[in-house]
Amino acid sequence: MHPYPDLEDAQRVMQSQDALFRPTAFWEKASIKITEELCFEGVENFRRLQTPLSYFVPTYGPPTLGLSHEQVERLSKVLGEEYPTSKKSQLALHAYLSGHLNALADYRVLLAADDPSRLPHLHNFTESNCGNPIEQFEFGGRRFSRSSLNYLLGLCLLKKHLGSDCVQFWKLAVALERWARSCRSLILKISATLISIYHQPSLLLSGISPTCLVSPRLPLLPELLISHRLQSIHFR
Repeated sequence: MHPYPDLEDAQRVMQSQDALFRPTAFWEKASIKITEELCFEGVENFRRLQTPLSYFVPTYGPPTLGLSHEQVERLSKVLGEEYPTSKKSQLALHAYLSGHLNALADYRVLLAADDPSRLPHLHNFTESNCGNPIEQFEFGGRRFSRSSLNYLLGLCLLKKHLGSDCVQFWKLAVALERWARSCRSLILKISATLISIYHQPSLLLSGISPTCLVSPRLPLLPELLISHRLQSIHFR
């Protein structure tokens, strides 16, 4: 077991809030399971824990592929036994079942859609191996997961239509959430909560959102997204 006092404290803070600012029954149940797995497996393995993989962490291969690891192994074994000399077929099946084929397709879309001469410089992005990710692909000397490619493609869309204002867009998001925190309007608080849950429900675990609306000592969601999702992108 791995003790994480900060995680336990965040859970207590979250549970002490009004029902309006606590996660739904769905995410409350998930957060309990994820916390248990973190304490058992350790935060150093958080990117390969079973519960996050089944709830909200996408992969190109199993389990998001729709096949279990056992089914993938069985399909590969059957093809190898039935067609032992057909190496091309085996490579093609492996490329699909491992998720490499679809990851490469998304990477190619990113290369085709992004303009590396304009800010933000998405072409400098590479993903760390923090958390011992269960799936990562390397293209052009850079590492990507399905999550990072999803974010990069979304940022590429913003960049295409906002240009360098894409950076200002994130600054505006921070300003809007700060304004929502300082405002006592119930509608604004509900809106800010829903936006936070929509963008990153897993952050409920660390007490970042939606408890950030009533607990000033906790960081803001957009600030965390900027620091953690964009920190590997060099802005020039």
